Formats: sequence, C-alpha cells, structure tokens
Amino acid sequence: MKNKISGISLIEVLITILVMAVGMLGVAALQVKSLNTSQESYSKSQAVAVVEGVADLMRTEYEFIHSDETGNNTYSASGNDWCTNPPAKCNSTTCTAEEQAQTNIAQTCEALIATGIPNPKMGAACIDVPTTDADNCSPGSMHIIYASWSPDVREDTDGSANLNGPKTRCHTQFGLDESSEDCVFIELIP
Repeated sequence: MKNKISGISLIEVLITILVMAVGMLGVAALQVKSLNTSQESYSKSQAVAVVEGVADLMRTEYEFIHSDETGNNTYSASGNDWCTNPPAKCNSTTCTAEEQAQTNIAQTCEALIATGIPNPKMGAACIDVPTTDADNCSPGSMHIIYASWSPDVREDTDGSANLNGPKTRCHTQFGLDESSEDCVFIELIP
C-alpha cells in the first residue's frame, strides 16, 4: 500500500510563482502606459490652453488685424516657429498695435515654455481669401494657430520611440515631423 502524500509540491510552488510574476509584469507595463498617457494628456491640455489664449488675444485685436495698418499680419507673418526667436516685448505704455501683437507673441511663447511640455513650438499661418489686394492675409482670411511638442514616450511600452499618431494639419501645413512631434491647432477667422 502506498502512502498518500498531502501538501504542496515544489512544482506547484514554482508554477504559482511563475503565474504571479507574469501578472506583475503585466501590471508594471500597464502602469508605465498609464504614466505615458497621463503625460501626453497633460501636454495636450496645456498646449490647447495656450493656443486658445492667443486666439482670444487675436480676437481682441479684430480692428487692427482687419485694418490696412502696417503690421496687421504680425501673427501670420511671424512664421511657423514663434518661440525660437520671439519678438521683443513693448514695455512702453504707448505701444503701437503691431508692437502689442509682437508682445502677445512673446508672452504666449513664455507661457508655452512655462508649461514644461517637451520641446514646445508655436506658430501661425494665414489662408488668404482670394482678393485682388496686395495683403497676404486679407480681412476674412483664416488663421491657423498651432502648438507642438515632442511626446515623451518610453520605448519599453510599445517598442518604438516614434510617435504613431495620425498625420494632422499641423504636419502638412507647418511641416512638422509626424514621427516625432504631436500638436494641437485652432482655425480662427478673427
């Protein structure tokens, strides 16, 4: 007659440890993915707030943007990357409308950089309505304002350091690299 052995064998203990280890690795990967998603969400929300802020400033300058004054195209004429070399701020109490627009751009760049999002960029372009005037951004034209950043994605979550998001108007209109820059934009007819 054989003796009946009761209890846990070494193999059962090893299998339990293996199953728990695989489960813990899954939880760790989920945590890293959650952190990446949170960081990207933060970057996007901060960029949206800054872009909406400059859009509000442009709306307050409606008369200047739609005038024939020198510099009325300051926002769109400042190019695709305002923050690399931002314009000087006007510190006088009697700034011209053009100087105020340049000050708004400089302050917007400061606000974007202060958010802490990685490698921020910002700019604007104008899609001119067909007219016969020489103005490259006639009244009624659409302005596109964008803010971009380099997503901070860890390679260990998806095996790639490249952004795998969709190509947006930021990438086509402003020539941003869709494999390494994410962006938000707003279309505005001030």
